[in-house]
Amino acid sequence: MGLTGILIKQFLKSMEMNLTTLNYDNELYKEYILGSAEVLGLMCLHVFTENDMAAYKRLKPYA
Repeated sequence: MGLTGILIKQFLKSMEMNLTTLNYDNELYKEYILGSAEVLGLMCLHVFTENDMAAYKRLKPYA
């Protein structure tokens, strides 16, 4: 699975978490935030760097 597939999978997992009531502990909350917010920034970065993985890796900490 490529980078795009991994990011989409993380995003969809977080969106599925919205379908049920969950009691969030710290780890589950971090997983939700990763998939619902951080992944969107990483998806945009992937598009903006036009598949240049060196630029993606360099800019990823700021996304």
